[in-house]
Amino acid sequence: MKALRYTLISALLITSLVGCGSSAESAAGFIESGKALLEEGKPKKASLEFRNAIQIDPTQAEPFYQLALLDEKNQNWKGMYANLVTTEQLDPTHKSASIKLGQLYLLSGDFEKASEQAKKVLDVDAGNIHALTLHASIAMKQQNYGVALDDVERVLSIDQNNIEALSVKAVTLNEQGKDIEALAIIDEALRSDVDNLALIAIKLSIYEKRKDYVKIEVIYQSLIEQKPDEIWVVKSLARLLNMQDRFEEAKTVIEQFVTTHPDNNEAKLLLIALMQTRDSEATLVLLDKYIAVDETNFDFYYLKVGLQLKLNQVDDAMSSLKSIIEKDPEGNNGRKAEIVLANYAYQKGDLDEVNVRLDRVLKVAPEDEEALILKSKLGLSKGNADIAITDLRLALRNNPESDKAMILLGQAYMSNGLQQLAEDSFRQALDVNPSNVVAAIFVAEKLLKSENVDRAERVITTALSGSPTNNTLLQVLGQIKLVKKDWAGSETVVDALRSANKIDPTAVYFEGRILQGQEKYALAIDKYKAALAIDPNMLTAMQQLTFSYLKSGDKPELMAYLEQFISEHTQNMIGYRILSNLYINDKSWLQATAIIEEGLAADVNWQDGYILLANIKNIEGKPEEAIKAYLRGIKVMPNNDALVLPLASQYEGIGKFSEAKVIYEQVLERSPDVKVVINNLASLLTDQFRSEANLRKALALTADFEKSVEPYFMDTYAWANAQLGHLEKAQGLLEIVISKSPNVAVFNYHLGSVYFEQAETIAAEKYLKQAKMLAEKQGDADLVMKVDSLLSTL
Repeated sequence: MKALRYTLISALLITSLVGCGSSAESAAGFIESGKALLEEGKPKKASLEFRNAIQIDPTQAEPFYQLALLDEKNQNWKGMYANLVTTEQLDPTHKSASIKLGQLYLLSGDFEKASEQAKKVLDVDAGNIHALTLHASIAMKQQNYGVALDDVERVLSIDQNNIEALSVKAVTLNEQGKDIEALAIIDEALRSDVDNLALIAIKLSIYEKRKDYVKIEVIYQSLIEQKPDEIWVVKSLARLLNMQDRFEEAKTVIEQFVTTHPDNNEAKLLLIALMQTRDSEATLVLLDKYIAVDETNFDFYYLKVGLQLKLNQVDDAMSSLKSIIEKDPEGNNGRKAEIVLANYAYQKGDLDEVNVRLDRVLKVAPEDEEALILKSKLGLSKGNADIAITDLRLALRNNPESDKAMILLGQAYMSNGLQQLAEDSFRQALDVNPSNVVAAIFVAEKLLKSENVDRAERVITTALSGSPTNNTLLQVLGQIKLVKKDWAGSETVVDALRSANKIDPTAVYFEGRILQGQEKYALAIDKYKAALAIDPNMLTAMQQLTFSYLKSGDKPELMAYLEQFISEHTQNMIGYRILSNLYINDKSWLQATAIIEEGLAADVNWQDGYILLANIKNIEGKPEEAIKAYLRGIKVMPNNDALVLPLASQYEGIGKFSEAKVIYEQVLERSPDVKVVINNLASLLTDQFRSEANLRKALALTADFEKSVEPYFMDTYAWANAQLGHLEKAQGLLEIVISKSPNVAVFNYHLGSVYFEQAETIAAEKYLKQAKMLAEKQGDADLVMKVDSLLSTL
């Protein structure tokens, strides 16, 4: 109560004090107080005073201008710009604000707006030296040297020692190649202002343009004597010496500074950065020395980890990370180390360790962005997109600019079939970071599908500006150029690919695509062969070579090439696959089988070989033989779902439902979140193994399907409800399913059956007849029989 009473009394006192004079007068008092604090070297307190002035009278321009000056000192250019714009809006005659805005525009390269600001002041104050200097600077940048020098001379006629004007004059003369005159002006100015760093910087730039490293070194040595505590001087001199291959001298300069400034960690980091370019082991020793002196400086630890990884000392790096965790178990650095270790475990496939480390981090910091991102990756790898979406939304709530989180969120939405939301996430990622490769490729491919080729090209070109040598982006750009039949542009892409790798097979492949696009198939074939000679695993080159051969009508030569390719690359399955498919297309089953068997003899783990064999047997009408092909592959690769799941479907196709059920149950033991398997098992339980217990099991298995965007999943959940007598719920769900996919026979049968059970005969007859018509088209005799059975009782 005392605290509350004190607060109320304080508020009343402030109100009464403010009421004693006008708000403008009170604000003026705060402004003057802020300026006085600035003179005393107290910028934070001054900032508070200026903000107090704004709260009392937000119509005054001066406090916004003062805040802009503080932003300038802190190099907060965004804040400075906002405050200057507000200043001008409140007081369009504020000349200093106009000049500062002009300087910002000049820095950003917007010469037109910068000129507007300078002229705005000069129109009312023709002799304003700051506006004249700004105008001169703009002219100099635009290479209007005569105008620049005229403006400068006007300033110097008013103030002959004006440093800004002298600086602009010197730079202008230097740009004109009159470096001797420029240096004379700088030297003359330095006589009256010996420590002016802006003038010294200009002098250094002139010598650097001349590559007069001796004189540059003299200046830096002099600066070190004058300013022995300035690390930037040491850094500049060390860089200069190292650039001239004087490594030991550069090292000595930094070491001397570290000796006289033992607490300056920036200098130590500078020394480490220099040393690791020459001697990694010695750098590790130095890092250990620094860590021993200051065990809480985690910058040194992380540099050590990075160096150990560079030297492939992975175990040592992991030990270093664990040391960080021991010293800072709940702090930012400890959490960062936990995340690095968790990512390493994720790459190794040790998901138990990943979970343990993530739990530690999230227990202390439930909204840690990197932890949430890794957790979402884990969820996606297990097929649990819903959890990943929740985690990524939380990460983005805390950091809306995280394009990494947006990309993963897009992938999670795609896993859940939420295509539009996925597209929105990828586009947002691209807005945040136009150079994001994953987002750029996704958006460009969507644009290509909608035939918006020009926009797709702009997206990829923008991304390439941030990653000009990215091979994937270049390939997409090449595809776009091919779609546009822009052969010259395609050649430019080829050149870009070659600039990174002189024998890049992708560049050769694109040369083939250019020739193929011009229907020069024989020449294209030669290019594809050349690309495959460099990279025999290049599937796209083999596919386009096949296409070109077939277009040129030379199938026998293609087959001869493939046989030769197989003999030279016996472990490369591409040749076997293409050649066997050619035989399959010709219905040459024996030859196709022989090629596949040859491939399996070369590589018993060739998964596609077993699938191709099964396909051949199914085409021949021998499902039992297809089952043998799958079982043969599974014997070699027991947990390969690409073989196991088609086998289960094969069993279902011939009515061996118990065998299929066992397979689905075994898969779910290994991977309990695979939705397709959950759906298939639940369908078996409701249709082939119907019992109270199995229906309830099916309902529990498919509970997450109630809000699924996939109609088949929602239908399975709805049918389990229907079988258990939850008819109203089943009806509502099935109506949604039909609205999404009206032409699926089994969906209409399920909805018709639900209406039948509710004695709604008209609706039942409508959907059952639709189901029968669709089932007859699809050749589903079993479903037709079930529908007829119900219709006969209506």
